[in-house]
Amino acid sequence: MSTGYVAQKLKGEDYQYVHKSDIPTYHFQRSLRRLPIPKLADSCRRLIGAAEAVLQKGELELLKELVEDFMANEGPKLQKELVLHDKRNLHTSFISELWFDMYLSDRLPCPINYNPFMVYAPDPDPTYNDQVTRATNLIISYGRIKRALDAECLAPEIYCMNPKVASSTPFKWICKNLSENLRWYGAAAFGAFPLDMSQYKSLFGGSRIPQKGKDWLLHCADSKHFIVLHGGRIYAVDLFDRHGLSIHHIIRTEPPKIGRLCGVFDCTRARSVGKSQARSELSSVGSNSASLALIDNSLFVLCLDSLNSDDLNQLAENLLSMAAINFEHSWGDGVAILRLMEESFRDTKQNHFVHPNQTFSVETYLGNNLRPVEFMLTDSIRQRIQEAQAKHIAIGSKLCFSTAEYFEMNRQIIKQSKLSPDSIMQLAIQLTFYKLFKEFVPSYESCSTAAFLKGRTECVRSATCATTNAVLAIENNISNIGEYLKKCSTVHSQLVKEAATGQGFDRHLMGLRCTAERLGWSQPKLFNSAVYKYMNRFILSTSTLSTETITFGGFGPVVPDGFGIGYNVLNNKMGALISSYKNQRSADAFASSLLESLDVLKNIIVKSEQWEDMIQVFVSDDDDDQGPRTSISRLNDEMQKCQQIGIGSISKYGFRLYDGQFLYGPVAIFPKAVLSWRILTPDDITPESVQFFTMLEPKLDVLIVGPGERQYVDPEEAAMLFNMLNVEYRCVAAALYPPDDMLITTNDQVRLMNMYGKPLDDGMDLISDTDDKLKLAKKAIRKYLPKNEAKQMDNLRTSRFLIPGESDDKNSEKAKNK
Repeated sequence: MSTGYVAQKLKGEDYQYVHKSDIPTYHFQRSLRRLPIPKLADSCRRLIGAAEAVLQKGELELLKELVEDFMANEGPKLQKELVLHDKRNLHTSFISELWFDMYLSDRLPCPINYNPFMVYAPDPDPTYNDQVTRATNLIISYGRIKRALDAECLAPEIYCMNPKVASSTPFKWICKNLSENLRWYGAAAFGAFPLDMSQYKSLFGGSRIPQKGKDWLLHCADSKHFIVLHGGRIYAVDLFDRHGLSIHHIIRTEPPKIGRLCGVFDCTRARSVGKSQARSELSSVGSNSASLALIDNSLFVLCLDSLNSDDLNQLAENLLSMAAINFEHSWGDGVAILRLMEESFRDTKQNHFVHPNQTFSVETYLGNNLRPVEFMLTDSIRQRIQEAQAKHIAIGSKLCFSTAEYFEMNRQIIKQSKLSPDSIMQLAIQLTFYKLFKEFVPSYESCSTAAFLKGRTECVRSATCATTNAVLAIENNISNIGEYLKKCSTVHSQLVKEAATGQGFDRHLMGLRCTAERLGWSQPKLFNSAVYKYMNRFILSTSTLSTETITFGGFGPVVPDGFGIGYNVLNNKMGALISSYKNQRSADAFASSLLESLDVLKNIIVKSEQWEDMIQVFVSDDDDDQGPRTSISRLNDEMQKCQQIGIGSISKYGFRLYDGQFLYGPVAIFPKAVLSWRILTPDDITPESVQFFTMLEPKLDVLIVGPGERQYVDPEEAAMLFNMLNVEYRCVAAALYPPDDMLITTNDQVRLMNMYGKPLDDGMDLISDTDDKLKLAKKAIRKYLPKNEAKQMDNLRTSRFLIPGESDDKNSEKAKNK
């Protein structure tokens, strides 16, 4: 296609695709781990722990009684049924369908109640921030991203402990050549953790269709047009021609005045019952069903109204006079939208496809690519539109937004003080609420579980006993408050880790409640109790996406007397956007008080740290502990906080731990202990040498063996796997022998990794922890043990064994250069 009006440096496929990854988009999808179902006792204990921070003594005792009754009666039965249902549906997670149902069955209007928005940071070149230029460049970038998704050449979403790993040749080679069920583990051995990408297919071409009782999601995979809202009118604009190629132009002059203002889009602001009735009536008139199909099947909707406009199509984020995304929440979460925003922001910053004041003939280029979308309206339909408009305006007039930006403290400064940046912001929010209202309330922080197959989110209960104690200590001016901050940081980091690794309790208890509904059982008293319902009424609802791509983001309060708080902690500032209903609470007052709270916390840190030294810390792009978008922080930081052992580096002499301690020779490493492994050479690694691992209490979940040259994974990869499983609180041990030669080819690595599957012959999926696969593993490994010891294998409950065996490629040689 012609590229006369786009950046000349991009031609052909370089222009058609945002990039072309060596590793296909969904390469790791079938090897992802499944979202675990926590133990019933753990979730009940965590519920009580969260309640202790916000309930009065009498309420807390009542909750404890209800929980005890639940664990003694319905709880175990529901847990068994939930686990069985999960095992029957290995293609998904136990929460995925429930999460869809929750959103699609709710009858509240999507705007304010569910749809979040995120605002792009401006283009670094201010001349490219005018409306038409910015919109056009973003549209072209979206087309390039859509093409990459369709061709499955968009790079997989991977969190790398070392960002350089994902671009390294050995990593790419190994990941591309490993068998399907080993790919996740192959990446994990490099400290790279692939995330679920099932939501990405719904980024474009999706619509929520209102229905009576429960809405449904429509997805048009081959959509080639998008919808433009401008001046109260609706237009369909082709982004791809019949060959699927991007066009690089859009309206750059005032469009012709076509048709009369209809305001059909206002119907989407109504309650679902009203929307479904309006849609049904609208589609029955004339050619309206074809017009609705154009909208339903569009790639996305673009609103181009002006700041001072009162046009009927105008969406909330347009009042910001900035580029922003507002998205329907049922199909996906912030992870997928953030990837879209980061890719498009980077793309438009590097490639200005169109330029300010650029002109060309609209008639020449648009032709049939632009067409109006018109509706025939009856008096009844107009009445429905007017009612929806009036209700939305009435609700919107009660909504208040306020922003807070704080430049005296930032991510790097807080990290330098050995505190969690997220925990400090959450503590500031708790301190602010207490100063204003003198109480502690249930608080919600969203945490992604995209580290697992079809994971969604988990709730971090950010109001803890630690934050309560810290707030009271600050209010009462107690000395040594710095210790309270450290405690808050430790507790909060632990909660985030539990949530991100599928060990939160909110989704689990929701799964148990929905299991009772699915089976037609009566609900346990716990779920119907007032105290449990209060614990799930979040007056403080918070979410963060700390990235330089986004200026800020927000959402409405989830309860009438609550606050919706979208915040970020960046390298140069801390900030939040707060929403509330004017007749209930004041967002302005909260924002003002939040700045005071941040000042208080800064002054506390100043007293316990060399503040001036921290301010001078050099900020590097590589020095970033934002962690993956699952909210897992860097492993070594977390393991040090929890006093767990982590392996930092290896050599032919031994292993260095994260705390700097060097261990000479073969070692057996456990989560919090190290023993000398009494073997002299790799040939001494026999069934007898690992026998003592079968006798340990508690029983191991995983035993990893990295035995030098006779190996399934080399010691470095075994160490990485140990670190990763350790931080997830798996009961893991690693038996490691220092490598005689650190040089190894990528072919050797692939061969050694794949070798594990060979004795099993049944194509065992290493990712699956189901009972039948566990039996296959134990059966296969029995051949390595003497007969009199084979029975001991049944006592070792392990979901994965990496034990030494003989290679069928004995003639492979080490590379002379890595």
